[in-house]
Amino acid sequence: YKYADRYPEYSQLWYRQQAENFIQRLETCLNQHRFLCTDTVTLADFAIFPFIRQFANVEPIWFNNNQSPKVRVWLATLMNSPLFNV
Repeated sequence: YKYADRYPEYSQLWYRQQAENFIQRLETCLNQHRFLCTDTVTLADFAIFPFIRQFANVEPIWFNNNQSPKVRVWLATLMNSPLFNV
């Protein structure tokens, strides 16, 4: 999605839509817990976080207006964590 011009078979929108399917799966997890697996941060959160951060930074206005409010809160929580800002 970020480098859609490297893969011209499909449009950037098509790649974003593929990623949105995964974002929706995260949203479902976050409807059950504060973090992906439990109410405390785990390795799963730290493993996926950089990819979602990168995804969000491609089109920040779009990301901040999309249909995944729990993912946005989760991302902001991790980005503002002392563990990330070391």
